[in-house]
Amino acid sequence: MGGLLSITSNTDYNQRIYTYLGTHDTIQFSFSLWAIDNWQTNFLTTSKFQLYFDGTIVDGLKFDNSIFPSQACGSILYKDMQPVKVYGKVAHLSTSLTFRLIHQLTQDSSVASIGLRDLNLQFWTSGTTPITSSLCSTAPVTFSPGQCACSSGQCSTTSTSAGCTTCDSSCASCYGSSSSQCFSCKTGYIFNGAQCIKCDPACTYCYGTASNQCTICASGYWLMGGSACVANCPSPLVQDISGSQPKCSSPCNSPTPSLKEKWKTVKGVFIIFLGSKQLWC
Repeated sequence: MGGLLSITSNTDYNQRIYTYLGTHDTIQFSFSLWAIDNWQTNFLTTSKFQLYFDGTIVDGLKFDNSIFPSQACGSILYKDMQPVKVYGKVAHLSTSLTFRLIHQLTQDSSVASIGLRDLNLQFWTSGTTPITSSLCSTAPVTFSPGQCACSSGQCSTTSTSAGCTTCDSSCASCYGSSSSQCFSCKTGYIFNGAQCIKCDPACTYCYGTASNQCTICASGYWLMGGSACVANCPSPLVQDISGSQPKCSSPCNSPTPSLKEKWKTVKGVFIIFLGSKQLWC
């Protein structure tokens, strides 16, 4: 975050303010974290970050670059940790929230930096008081304060003797077992503002539930018109496997020379494409 030399103090932070929040007593949070370049943990210095929720501080992770697996960005002299999935909760009652990510790094951003994305804050009523703040993470290495006790597809809870409960089948990660308690959706589902709902079977990824609301088609389907996924390309469109997404294309662009030339030589012939665009060779 911040760019070269823009973060020069371990008290610098990024901030966002939320207002008009509904009734709640708990904030469940999750995000993906990238630790970039020369993070250090030794008897002289500790590289870490902190989360700030209206004055409540939740200590973040402490890393040393000696455990980082590979170089992702920044200086070629150092390896990076990417990404780490962070989960946690904190007590909160106010109808507004000032949230900060405080950069507790020991060096400026030309030497060590931090990246955060997919921040998810869930405001809900737990029914349990007092709430104890917590933070844990999942990553391929061991670090402080520690790995999440529950496996992927589960979340920590006190309602089972094992301390973990299984997420709803629509959730990739969660803070409870209900379909409305997802942090993120499984592939083939889309968050509608309240819960994860299933995409059309023609879609792998979608922005709605219809077969013409796909961003990536499922295997065996062809992208047509930018967002529709069809099992067969309607004539005269042809199947086109060039590029990253199999799609239906104009025969003018067909890789088959005979078909391509056929449409080029028929003067005045046009193709109705999804009823809105007219293409001709």
